[in-house]
Amino acid sequence: MKKILSTILTTLILTSGMCVDARTLSADVLKILIADEIKSDLASYKPDEVIVGVSNLPLESITVPEGKVSLSVTSNSKGFNPKEFKKITIMVNKKPVKIIHAATTIQVFKNVPVAKEVIARDKAIGLRSVELKKVDITRNLDDVLTLEDLSAGLIARKMFYPSELITKKYTISRPDVVRNAIVSVNFKSGDNLSVIVEGIALSQGRVGDTIQVKNKNYNKIYTGVVVGENRVQVEI
Repeated sequence: MKKILSTILTTLILTSGMCVDARTLSADVLKILIADEIKSDLASYKPDEVIVGVSNLPLESITVPEGKVSLSVTSNSKGFNPKEFKKITIMVNKKPVKIIHAATTIQVFKNVPVAKEVIARDKAIGLRSVELKKVDITRNLDDVLTLEDLSAGLIARKMFYPSELITKKYTISRPDVVRNAIVSVNFKSGDNLSVIVEGIALSQGRVGDTIQVKNKNYNKIYTGVVVGENRVQVEI
C-alpha cells in the first residue's frame, strides 16, 4: 500500500513539475496567433481592415515549453492566395516545436480610388471623376492606385462604372497626345516650308509614335509623328 501511495505521489510531483515548465495553447488562442501573423505579413499594403478566418485545426490544444511563443505562417502555393491551407510552424524562443496545417480565408479592405461616375475608355481620369471608398482589394493587392497616381495623369484602358475599383491593369500613363484631342499639326516639306493647322487626333501616342490626325477644315486624314504635347508633324 505504501509503495502504491509512493508511486502516486511521485507521479503527481512529476506532473506538477511538467506544468511549471510548459504551457497549453488552446485552438482558439492558436487561431488568434495565426490571424495576427497573417495581418502582420499584409501590413506593407497599409490596409484599413483585414479579416482572417482560420479553420480545420488538427488539434484542440497543444502543450509547448515555457518561453516566448511565435508563429511562422507560410503559403503552400506561389503568390498570395486568399483561400488555402497554410503551413503553421509553432516556435518557442525562435525554435520550432510543432508544425501543423490550417485552412485560412483572407479579406483585405482599403480606402482606394473608385469611379464616381462613368469613365469612358481612352479618357483621362480626372480627380473629379473618382472618390475614395473602402472596398475589398483582396484580389488586387498589387494593382490598386492612390490619388497621387491619378494626379500624375492616367488614361482609362476600359470603361469604368460608378463604384468600380480603378486598377493599374486597366490604366496607362497619360500620353503626349490623347485620342480625339485638338492638336497642332505641322505640315513640313523638305525645303523647310511648314504650315501649322489644327487637327483632331484619331489615336493616342507618345513622342516618337506615328498616329493619324484629321484636318478640321478639309476633313482629310494624315499620318504624322508625335513631336510634343498635342503636337504632330506631317512630312509632305
